[in-house]
Amino acid sequence: LGITVQNLTPEIVNQLGLKKDTGVVVTGVEPGSPAEEAGIRTGDVIQQVNRKPVKDVDDFVQKVETAKKQDNILLLLQRGQNNLFAAVTPK
Repeated sequence: LGITVQNLTPEIVNQLGLKKDTGVVVTGVEPGSPAEEAGIRTGDVIQQVNRKPVKDVDDFVQKVETAKKQDNILLLLQRGQNNLFAAVTPK
């Protein structure tokens, strides 16, 4: 998908002002990648993949691998105090 993610730590949760500590935080987005085309940014927290909650990096990778068989992957993101969906088309 062209993103790098890491587990949420108490420090990151505090820094981003999150209410929950589930999901993974985006630490990098490759230029020209499907993730960049979908509008995903560094600092976004991915909470769900195809409407299934994400616990940590391993869980995220497993869900994305399963979802790659479909045309689009629907991600629920938290950006600041807002939640938004991004549809990513794997290449």
